[in-house]
Amino acid sequence: MNQAIEISNHKATLLKITSRKKLAFHSLICVEKGFVLIRLGKLEYVIGSSQCFWLPADSLFSLSFMPNSEAKEIRFSQRSQSEFPSDAGYVTPSQFIFSILFEYSQVQSVDWNMPGGRLMRVLRDHICNATPSLQHVLTTKLPLNVEVNTATDSLMVGVVSGRNEDDCSEDTNCAQINELQSITDIFDTRELLKLIRSGRKLTDISSLSTLNEEQISTRLIEVAGYR
Repeated sequence: MNQAIEISNHKATLLKITSRKKLAFHSLICVEKGFVLIRLGKLEYVIGSSQCFWLPADSLFSLSFMPNSEAKEIRFSQRSQSEFPSDAGYVTPSQFIFSILFEYSQVQSVDWNMPGGRLMRVLRDHICNATPSLQHVLTTKLPLNVEVNTATDSLMVGVVSGRNEDDCSEDTNCAQINELQSITDIFDTRELLKLIRSGRKLTDISSLSTLNEEQISTRLIEVAGYR
């Protein structure tokens, strides 16, 4: 890092998965649109729109940016003498943080003697006084996509029950079905992408999936841009 505090923007038009890495700095992930999944150890946490998640230096993690998601990452140098939280977790109130980020976007300056620098010092002090927590957030040791599939399947059964597919075009509930199916497809594609990156061949993956090789390739291109 060249500065004590740096801000970067992340925009994902398609599914984007980062490799697991260890941080050489402290990081605050703030999701502005859509949602991002963060994997810490065996658990995954959802960072939804208008939520912030703190990652202390040396955290080992990976991120999954869902299609059409937008987030800001604020990095804090370990060289700073400030005492940052040592535990990872959600930081509240997030509205205060987003207000600072909005004001900062209007000045775009990290000069400590200018308004941008003063805003960053306020943000730094807020983080230093924060108590990141995972306790109030529902997590699971099962793969997250399994939970999502279970939830969407049960919802779709309730919505579809007693309905005719021919009525779908004019039925509000059918829009919900399509949205749920889209979410399920994204999580399925994420698992397919992980298998491909691990070195598995399409023929092997197809044997584990309900999709054939051509369908898998199409899904990877459309959702994740993987060719």
